[in-house]
Amino acid sequence: MKLDRTGSVPQWGESLFHNDPMASTDYFDSLKRTLPIESEKRLMLAVLQDAVECYQKYLVARRGKDKNLFSEAEAWILERDQRSAFSFDNVCDSLGLAPNYVRAGLLKTKDLLIARRHENEPTGTGPAAKGRRPSRKRRAA
Repeated sequence: MKLDRTGSVPQWGESLFHNDPMASTDYFDSLKRTLPIESEKRLMLAVLQDAVECYQKYLVARRGKDKNLFSEAEAWILERDQRSAFSFDNVCDSLGLAPNYVRAGLLKTKDLLIARRHENEPTGTGPAAKGRRPSRKRRAA
């Protein structure tokens, strides 16, 4: 604690920053720094959330924009990059998540969804299995 002009310790009833102008500056500087950190974490959470949603939503997409969204999300999730601030590993670490655990969970979800998709596909050699509609027979007049 700083001494006042007389060289005595200020009384406890006074404002914490009243006799120490640097303390208020230090406090507000530290406050300004914590706010961007929280904003950065919110941005990182939004990036992670968007990637996970694209990964799960477009997992079975076969073409077009949806397939591209899935491919980009999957590439980001699978890439093991420590250099980029917004890499999957660094985003997870910053948010207090274990990147390998999250990655493994997403890959397991992918395997389960693909397995379900294959279970629901028609089997056999009929028209439905070949993707054709059954032909309609014309009535004899």
